[in-house]
Amino acid sequence: MSQPVDDYDDESLSNAELVKLLQRLDAEELHISELCSALHTRLEILQAQSDDTTESASEMESTLRMEREISVRRLELQQQITELRIERSRRLSSLRSQSPLAAVEWRVRIA
Repeated sequence: MSQPVDDYDDESLSNAELVKLLQRLDAEELHISELCSALHTRLEILQAQSDDTTESASEMESTLRMEREISVRRLELQQQITELRIERSRRLSSLRSQSPLAAVEWRVRIA
């Protein structure tokens, strides 16, 4: 699984690192979404086949617990992705607001 967003300093990531991280987290979120869908299908099957046995109840409980844990992870990932997208948008907005001349003048001042 991925590193929590709190472990990243969004502003210290290069643009390339930010894009790579977003791609990795998007892929992980997609994988977890597919897993959640499979678990929901499994839960529906278990409910339809429910025969009130201890084994059936145990499997249902186990699957529900797994689905909750994975759903929590999915929400955490979605929050990370949102925060990183905000940072990416902030950077893009900052670049768009600068005139080409201002960027050149800024580079001359630091040289």
